[in-house]
Amino acid sequence: MVIIGGDGTGCETANFLADQRKKVTIIEILPQVLSKEGTIIQMRLLDELGKKNVEILTGITYEGSSPNGPRIKTAEGEIRTLKADTYVLAAGAKSNSELVPALKNKFKNVHVIGDAIQPRRIRDAIVEGFQIGGQI
Repeated sequence: MVIIGGDGTGCETANFLADQRKKVTIIEILPQVLSKEGTIIQMRLLDELGKKNVEILTGITYEGSSPNGPRIKTAEGEIRTLKADTYVLAAGAKSNSELVPALKNKFKNVHVIGDAIQPRRIRDAIVEGFQIGGQI
């Protein structure tokens, strides 16, 4: 399996799949995975991934798919194909608040929180939900 994206979501997904005894490779465009995470989380998760033999490739650009697996471009510019039968896209997030106007027309108290505002970390949504809950 190839996980496209090495942020928290990608690495946690890889960890879960490795627990299922899947052979997993993470590809990340940045020079390191978990770049938005704190040091303790990075160390803990990288240690777990290492123990489960998850391969981590950084500086990699996803170029497209082929019958044998994803085509990638290395930091050195080499194009190659990774052998994989399953891909997991764990890169990029986009907020979606399209439903908000319709809900505001039907309900008095509508509050937008979490990724509907802007993709962020789960703790941001929890804090916002807690704050809104205290106001209601």
